[in-house]
Amino acid sequence: MTVACIGHRYIPQTQELADKVQAAVYALVVEEHANTFLFGSKSEFNDLCWRAVTSVRQEFPDIRRIYVRSAYPYVSEAYLEYLLSLYDETYFPPQIEGAGYRSYVKRNQEMIGKCDVLFCYYSDEHVEKMCRPSGTGVAVRYARKNGKRIWNIWESRANQ
Repeated sequence: MTVACIGHRYIPQTQELADKVQAAVYALVVEEHANTFLFGSKSEFNDLCWRAVTSVRQEFPDIRRIYVRSAYPYVSEAYLEYLLSLYDETYFPPQIEGAGYRSYVKRNQEMIGKCDVLFCYYSDEHVEKMCRPSGTGVAVRYARKNGKRIWNIWESRANQ
């Protein structure tokens, strides 16, 4: 099973949230047999998910972490080596070429297209405070439109 991790660039940095993400990732692996996690970039939520997945990998070493790039269709050997020290694989989806400043939207659509579950941190309150459109909101709507299962950790957090 493949999980795409997408969330707001800035999120509350609390131990409570880190623990909930850790427990959710563990449940996805143990109960739902998730073995592949897709990551984007420039998001504190992605970083939090990467740490949780990397921690769970200590017990389940077959888990794959894949970085889906929204920039740099071609990377130097040095940068590739760096990326592969953090992830098991990286790629640049061809449909992103020429997408400009919306390349992250196309990248997120690629991730959602390949996933079984969108694991996200999306809050309407967060978007209202930022007073600008949310790439995470675009991703969540795209996932809904395409019938993807969505696990919004913000909603889980808010309802407990």
